[in-house]
Amino acid sequence: KKCDDKGIRVIREKAYPLSEVRLNEQGQIVFREQTEPAGQTAAQMRADGQSGQAKENAKGREHLEKGDTHEKGSDYTAADSYEKANCEETGSYKKLAFGKLLAARMFELAEESGNSRQSYSLDQVVFRISQEDYMAIGPNVYSQAHYMKSRGLYWLPKKLKGSSQERKNAAVIRDCFLEYVDNELMISPGKWEKGDWAGRVLQVLEEFRESGIWLKAADDLK
Repeated sequence: KKCDDKGIRVIREKAYPLSEVRLNEQGQIVFREQTEPAGQTAAQMRADGQSGQAKENAKGREHLEKGDTHEKGSDYTAADSYEKANCEETGSYKKLAFGKLLAARMFELAEESGNSRQSYSLDQVVFRISQEDYMAIGPNVYSQAHYMKSRGLYWLPKKLKGSSQERKNAAVIRDCFLEYVDNELMISPGKWEKGDWAGRVLQVLEEFRESGIWLKAADDLK
């Protein structure tokens, strides 16, 4: 960019697909050409990334099943609030621990609602968009979309209700719920077709659109 008396003008711009974006050890954004060996194809990168993510998710799952929600050198516990869970730490079992507890709470609320026998289809509840279309249209249009690695698609649930700040906070919590769902499907791809688990997921997304419900659910986990 260049700044002068006429304001800021973009001199040069380059776009990257999400598959080429990385975070280095310092948490800074870098791109494939800065980190990947020359000659590696995008398909190879995606395969490597998915393999690594699956291993990390499996490790997190192992910790959860053992009841181990502490990380070395951390005072985090699974009963902490979503702020401490740090929902931006994608792939960490901190987030998975919170997501698992949140899902259990939301499923419990769904049963208490008395509508647990209501069935929903995925098409009714969630709008889905490809990665290519998402990047072409722009993240600002679908600001609350969640990329489901298990499906290779962005999921966009219906809009939450409430004040602007409530919606913003509740969207972070709901995003953790979707991260848990995605992790379950990464580990057990056929889980969606078996049993009533998918029905409960869709019920939560469809019936709990009041921001206050998500905020209260997160507060219950403190």
